[in-house]
Amino acid sequence: MEKMNNFRIDESKRHILVSIDPSIYPLPVITLAANDFVNNYFVMLDGDVENEILVSIRQKEDKEISKDVGETFNNKLIEYSVFVEKTIRNQALRESLTSLALTMSNALNNQDSTRPASTEICKEIEEESKSYLDDPNGITKPWRPPK
Repeated sequence: MEKMNNFRIDESKRHILVSIDPSIYPLPVITLAANDFVNNYFVMLDGDVENEILVSIRQKEDKEISKDVGETFNNKLIEYSVFVEKTIRNQALRESLTSLALTMSNALNNQDSTRPASTEICKEIEEESKSYLDDPNGITKPWRPPK
């Protein structure tokens, strides 16, 4: 096999083996990156989560595999590392916003009973929407191009 970066292409040029250090890219990042390849390639994960994770990428079709596939996989690892990092960083904010939205919703629903119920509002909207067919000014005429 020819050695290139953290991946090797076998002699038949139909298979790439990517070696990943899990201290740099955790397993969730690796599985996200691998998932991007499953439509066009057979992908298999192996190895030890503590020391080294091996990703095997093999062509579904009977043709040679390019080193671009290994390089693209490495790019996906970086892309999903950033995604996971942002997700973790924004978790508290998302939880706060969701909590605030639910609190506000409950507060609005528990306000005084002088506000019309939602079914009454729906009936009003339905009645108003029926009036769109009325044309007291005679302006709703279909447009026809000039001849």
